[in-house]
Amino acid sequence: MSRMRQGRYIVCVCCAMLLALSMPSAFAEAQTFTQEELIEDTRQLAEIIESTHADPYINGGGKIAFHRGVWTILESIPEGGMGTVEYLRLIRPLVASIGDGHTFISTTFRASSTYPGGVPLLFGVVENSLYVCGLPRAMRSSHSHLLGARLVSVEGVPLDELRKRVAEVDAVENDYKALLLLADRSLVFAPYLQELIPSWSDTTEIELRLQHAGGGTEDVSLELPVFFVSRNANPIESQADLPSSSSPLFYTFLDPERRTAYLKVEHMGSSSYREASESNGQPELISSGLPSVTEVFASMVEAMHEAGSDALIVDLRTNEGGHPIMYHVLLYMLYGKDPLRDVYFSGQTSGGGYTERYSELWYSHVSVTIEELNEDREIPYEIGDYSFDRDFSGRPEEFNLDSSWQDMIDWYAQSDTFYADFETGLHEEYYLPEHVLVLVSPETFSSGAAMMRSLAQAGASLVGTPSAQPTNSFGRNMLHWRLGHTGIDGYISIGYTTRDTSLPAHGSVYPVDYELTYERLAEYSFDPHATFLYALDLLADWRVK
Repeated sequence: MSRMRQGRYIVCVCCAMLLALSMPSAFAEAQTFTQEELIEDTRQLAEIIESTHADPYINGGGKIAFHRGVWTILESIPEGGMGTVEYLRLIRPLVASIGDGHTFISTTFRASSTYPGGVPLLFGVVENSLYVCGLPRAMRSSHSHLLGARLVSVEGVPLDELRKRVAEVDAVENDYKALLLLADRSLVFAPYLQELIPSWSDTTEIELRLQHAGGGTEDVSLELPVFFVSRNANPIESQADLPSSSSPLFYTFLDPERRTAYLKVEHMGSSSYREASESNGQPELISSGLPSVTEVFASMVEAMHEAGSDALIVDLRTNEGGHPIMYHVLLYMLYGKDPLRDVYFSGQTSGGGYTERYSELWYSHVSVTIEELNEDREIPYEIGDYSFDRDFSGRPEEFNLDSSWQDMIDWYAQSDTFYADFETGLHEEYYLPEHVLVLVSPETFSSGAAMMRSLAQAGASLVGTPSAQPTNSFGRNMLHWRLGHTGIDGYISIGYTTRDTSLPAHGSVYPVDYELTYERLAEYSFDPHATFLYALDLLADWRVK
């Protein structure tokens, strides 16, 4: 069985991350379970992790440390049992110890989005810090002077310590992921803040220390809870004339002369565009009028060619991932087949690649049987084995680029819409403007981060704040799991990708060419679209030169 035939059965799984992030999470309901039930759930969780994950020990201190964590959970379950919330707090550190942003517990603590109960400020990530980027409406007249200030501490706990603590209870792969979790959830919602600061007992107020752009610090005591109309609201009006659309994928031009094209990719979900559904074999979605990225990108490069555009801005700041075929289409039309091939297989040609594990949970999620998987294999797989067909660590000379590229073309052929263009070369390397700038943020994750990296390797410039996705990372394909008694559920990744053999297996940061520093952010008056404004200024400078 060819590698791409194996891939055909699991490609839909890579969208589980986007699905998990876009759908409402299940709450930890207030139920009590017996000690025996919780022991069984704990052992089930440990078995799922050990039998399914590619390497659950590498970031947590080894196998003994992992089982010490399991045993600590077992010994902490009282004879009278526990409630779901208390048990969830008990097992979160075990899953967090894996250090994999694609392996996490989906079940959440119950919290209100209108009365979150934690720090009543909106935070953004810049450099290695958090800054106040928004306020609830009730505080805007009295606390507007806090906008732009950086967070120093909460209840006397410094930001660096909070960053360490969030990594002990949540899936964190680099510092930007820790900051993003703090900004989006752990500082905002009371149950998560109490998890980080157990000493915070008076939840009617919160003490903060902030540092203003001018350098001075301010201690602030805020009464709780505070009402939020919308957590997306921002009192700082943007100076950017940023295009918008109801579609998660669209392009337009930013000027009447059409010198600068703007492409927004909010996400890459399988159910949001035709080529992904074709590749996943979902005809019911194809017939529902899904947009085609082939058609959108073809229209864009044709329009840029006609106008002689010299710049393209690709906005991936909110792209948390989905189906990866989208960025293959874009690279093909901008750079051509050969650069697409070389970028995609750069890990293998340099001695890296992708390794995945065939567990019982894997077989329960896919339509292929172990017998089908072993067709034409000299050494058959057994349950629990790893596939190294796409991993060439230490043996790059064994990588066959031509054969692997043909496998990739076979995968493209599963999407009739894209393959019709690819086979004829109709829009291959159709038009590449002089400047391609890619806007990124810590939210640029999973397949969104893959799109970011691929464009950068092909020659584009990255602008913004680095991704929460490390260069080398777990993920790509994920499986859903659920515990038998409590119903607590989550996702677990089955593979590991080595993209750069010179970097560590954990914690690395993909470099940004033009990072949005705090100083530069202040120059833009903490505009919510400062990254976009920075890109426009870069273009203006380049055009003068």
